[in-house]
Amino acid sequence: MTDIRVSPEMINFASGITNKNQAVKFLISPNPASSNILLKNIPISDSYVIYGINGQMVKTGIVKSEIDIENFSQGLYFIHLIKDDVIVGYSGLFVKI
Repeated sequence: MTDIRVSPEMINFASGITNKNQAVKFLISPNPASSNILLKNIPISDSYVIYGINGQMVKTGIVKSEIDIENFSQGLYFIHLIKDDVIVGYSGLFVKI
């Protein structure tokens, strides 16, 4: 059996919790989605960053209620909302089908 080790920094990154504050969870629909996702209950933010499940950044942009994911590969993704270089919102996972 192989041990899997995760650093505290990676746990904080994946959960959306930063040293400065605790981020707010917002909703994504539909989930799973094939072409666009809608963001609901989003905190005040300037930009977003979408990461693949492997931690690789996939897309960034200015926050709006709808985001185009049509060109994404099928898989799991998560999104962080950023305000003044601080994570203020995180979604958990969404699925691209």
